[in-house]
Order: sequence, then structure tokens, then C-alpha cells
Amino acid sequence: MSIILFSELNNFIIYNTEYYLKNKNYSEAFKWCKYGSEQGIVELKYELGLLYIRGYGIKKNFHKGLQLIEDSSREGYLKATKKITINILLLFLIFLYNIYINLFIIF
Repeated sequence: MSIILFSELNNFIIYNTEYYLKNKNYSEAFKWCKYGSEQGIVELKYELGLLYIRGYGIKKNFHKGLQLIEDSSREGYLKATKKITINILLLFLIFLYNIYINLFIIF
């Protein structure tokens, strides 16, 4: 019985978070994401990280946001892992582009 109640509570938390995100009420979405993250819902830990990075509903904090996304990735949330991988690849491409541009300046 407690497993069912736990699952229903998680669904309720996720539903409320999605509702407030959809309606762009970021201060309420932040509260629900934070609560869900504290309850161990990795999807909401990821969303909380995005809210911190974007500064929606909370003061911008890139470091804390990235840490939350990394944590959700370590906990097995595939969307977070993809986000980190894509950002690493983009940084690598920017790095290669800068090398390429500098080669033309030198020669």
C-alpha cells in the first residue's frame, strides 16, 4: 500500500511541476521541482538544474544547476546524460573552430 501511495505522490509532484512550467509560473515550478528533487525524483532534479541555469523562479546559479544535472545523470536520467554530452561536444567544436581561426591568423 505504501508503494502505491509513494508512486501517487510522485505523480502528483510531477504533474504540478509540469503544470507550472507549462504556464510559465516559474516560482511555483521551482518549489515543486525542489520538493520533487528532495523526494528523489531524478527528472525533477534535472528540471531544477535547468531552472537554476536559466534563472527561472530563482536567482541564476550556473554552477548549482550544472551540479544538479550531473547528479541526475549519475542517477541514471538519460535526458541529463544527453544534455551533458551535447554540451561537451559543442564546447569541443568551439575549441576546434578557435584553433582553425588562429591558424589562418598565424599563416
